[in-house]
Amino acid sequence: MPFHQWLKLFILTCLVVLLTAPAPPPLQPASESVQNDLWFAFKQRLGGDAVSRPLAFDLFTPELDTAFLTADGKTAVLWLALRDDYGRRLATEPALALARRTPTGWQILLPSDPEWQTALASLPPQSLPAEIQPDPANLLNENIINAPLTGYYLPYAAGTARWMEGSISHFQSIPELGYPSCSQVYCRYAYDFTDYAPFPLLASKEGYVLASRDSCPDGSPTCTNYIVLHNRDEDTYQIYLHLAHGTIPDKLTPGTFVQRGQYIGDSDDTGYSTSQHVHFMVVHKNTLYFSNSGYYWGQSIDIRFADVPINNGIPRNCYEVTRFPIYDGATECLGNKLDPRNPANDWYVSGNVGAFPPTGSLTRPTSGATLLQNTDSKIDVTATATDDVLVTAVSLVVKVNGQWMEAGPKITNPAQPGVYDWDVDLCSVGPLNGEVEVALRVWDHEGNVAPALSPRSVFVDHACPPSASQLKPAEVFDSTAVQLTWDGFDNGAGFGGFDLQWRPEPGGWEDGRMAASSMCLLTGVPSGLWASRVKPMLSVCAQWISTGNWKIGRPVIPPKHPQPYLHPVSRMIMNRMIHLLRQDY
Repeated sequence: MPFHQWLKLFILTCLVVLLTAPAPPPLQPASESVQNDLWFAFKQRLGGDAVSRPLAFDLFTPELDTAFLTADGKTAVLWLALRDDYGRRLATEPALALARRTPTGWQILLPSDPEWQTALASLPPQSLPAEIQPDPANLLNENIINAPLTGYYLPYAAGTARWMEGSISHFQSIPELGYPSCSQVYCRYAYDFTDYAPFPLLASKEGYVLASRDSCPDGSPTCTNYIVLHNRDEDTYQIYLHLAHGTIPDKLTPGTFVQRGQYIGDSDDTGYSTSQHVHFMVVHKNTLYFSNSGYYWGQSIDIRFADVPINNGIPRNCYEVTRFPIYDGATECLGNKLDPRNPANDWYVSGNVGAFPPTGSLTRPTSGATLLQNTDSKIDVTATATDDVLVTAVSLVVKVNGQWMEAGPKITNPAQPGVYDWDVDLCSVGPLNGEVEVALRVWDHEGNVAPALSPRSVFVDHACPPSASQLKPAEVFDSTAVQLTWDGFDNGAGFGGFDLQWRPEPGGWEDGRMAASSMCLLTGVPSGLWASRVKPMLSVCAQWISTGNWKIGRPVIPPKHPQPYLHPVSRMIMNRMIHLLRQDY
């Protein structure tokens, strides 16, 4: 055989061998005993670096999330989670540390160590999250787009709030804690949203399904559920990561159009994650690729949320704006900067109105029906309700003082599919007598609420008596102090408090005070003849402001009430009750 033919054959054989060579075996979960040894070695390393610890240690304590071993057992990968000073584990992508087995035990490597990149490159690529993998060779690696892009909304239902766990935190260098978890090029405009439990996700902007996966078990660290939407007008891709098992609707197949506000699945903890959350970002087509980790990835681009009220639509948390450099002029957070990890901080309320809210209709009571007729305070309610995903609850609502108030419980279990039948105590809302408006309220899985469906007027035949109160004789402690007590009769409506007024005789009524209980102690009152009066406030009355004729601005009579609130008023002198009289107002 001529040499040149032999050489070609040799090269071809080598290529075949290289192309068909088995991939290095993936990392395997470390046993509990090995994880304990790795964690002990990590804590020893931290103790040795105590002098150079960053300020992050003031608010965060690292802990081991999970660990993996190479097939030969010589190298380990540690996923690190952080717990703040309030006891909350951060729901985000984990920090990383590596470990090498030596004759004397495990040697910990951190991102600042010279051997880090070499050790990282020796690991099986498919076992590393896309966030820390090298760029693919054929990636164009340039964003050609006029950023920032607008028209995006927070990826959950309008009126609901989620904790913004992190944005620029992804790429901050804290090597002692194993950070960054992602580079600035890829994660500058990535956002992690979480809550105390997994929550439904809605499309932040319209797009067509590129790909999705929801077959990974919930909480799996080696498998990531995701969905990617392509906005053809911008040529951008919305990436949603860490979704829950089996929650992406079956109808969302590749090429399906998805409206803004349409349900796309639930958040969870699948893949490269320390706790349940959604990792959301938008990337340009030039940097989008399918990673060895089994999900899409790319370089995030600047977007603005129309429903974020600060930083021109850029969400930040209070820890980020007080401890890290400022990016894109985003200096504000939602909360107390002096207590940056306070659990009350950084809850962002969405304005992302659901594309397909629930629908429904009352079937009973019928319009114009006369209810109760002095026999019982309960009525029978029936309704139908539907949703494109799932109806989670229905309730009867009653219009009180121009506002729809829920009457009775939320009903979560239908009598049969789509049909609900339950009893409601109308008097629990208040003394509803005469003409009353009622309607149906429906909640769906996504968090959308249809507040008042199929409203109608009905007539309540004086079955709900008004609340009442009765002053008791005053208890005198000295010449300038007196204690007033009274009985309240709520007749099932509940009390929001009591409104007490007094005046010298003769004289005008003083400004009232609210009392949470049926007792009030007055001090510094000069001797003389005084009158007092008390009125119970229904629990729903706390919302009725600037109506009625009480001086502190709370009402006496709600709309359409056929009788005035009749409350006993007592006239008293400092050391004895003179007589009891009744006054209407």
